[in-house]
Amino acid sequence: MKTLRLFFILFSINVSMAQSNAVVRDSLNKGTVNEQFDFIMRKSSNFKNYKVVKKFLLVKLKNHINDSLLMNKNAIKNAHNKITVLEGKILESNNKISELNNLLSASNEKKNSINFFGINIEKWQYKLIMWSIVGLLLLAMFYFLYNYKNSHIVTKESLSKLESIEKEYSSFRARSLEREQALNRKLIDEINKHK
Repeated sequence: MKTLRLFFILFSINVSMAQSNAVVRDSLNKGTVNEQFDFIMRKSSNFKNYKVVKKFLLVKLKNHINDSLLMNKNAIKNAHNKITVLEGKILESNNKISELNNLLSASNEKKNSINFFGINIEKWQYKLIMWSIVGLLLLAMFYFLYNYKNSHIVTKESLSKLESIEKEYSSFRARSLEREQALNRKLIDEINKHK
């Protein structure tokens, strides 16, 4: 009976240790590092204001911490790689944007300029030049029309004066002819009288 009792006690201790090891394994295998550390603190015993921790628990916690650190390092490395790739893409995108901006400004410059006698000038300057030329041509046209009208008026006046002078001249000629004829008659009459 003593042996049975001893066997029963040893068996229950072994079962409880197996259960505690299973609980220890489950608790150390799950949760964050902070939770695992709290678990070890709860499971450790006290000795004169010191905590006595089982070595396998510390080793297991150390392995978990190293694994976590390695995962974090890998995650950081992956993040840095992604950042490098994204920075390359951003740089490439910025280069494309600057190239497109240059093309857009060149296109806008072509759109807003006109090739005039081999010189690229802006549209507003071209319009100013064209309207200036049109204005000068209109001024020249009005000047020549004014001069033509004035010369036409002068020509009409000259023609009317010429007509009046011709009428005067023809009447003067007719009177002169009549006087000459009258003088010739008188002269012939006088000659006939003296003969």
